[in-house]
Amino acid sequence: MGLVEVHLRNIEVQEADACAQKSLANHSLSHCGHEDLFAGSKSNTPEQIMDAWFKSPLHKEALTYASSRNAGPAIAIDSSGNLVAAFNIDY
Repeated sequence: MGLVEVHLRNIEVQEADACAQKSLANHSLSHCGHEDLFAGSKSNTPEQIMDAWFKSPLHKEALTYASSRNAGPAIAIDSSGNLVAAFNIDY
């Protein structure tokens, strides 16, 4: 894809975690900034989540912006096994 290396950065991780927690608590996906969101269950693996995002043209585009340099992932799971994943990206 010809992309530069994207680095894990704490601020993006914190923002992704806050967004995942908020979406999980509200039982709906709510964008909080520049992140990709995924709703599923605790049986979903990180590989399945990434595969779902890459099969979606808009999510894939967001994950592969040439100007991105920093990113942060987060996964929130509630006591019922509901899962929300967020991947926050600086564009």
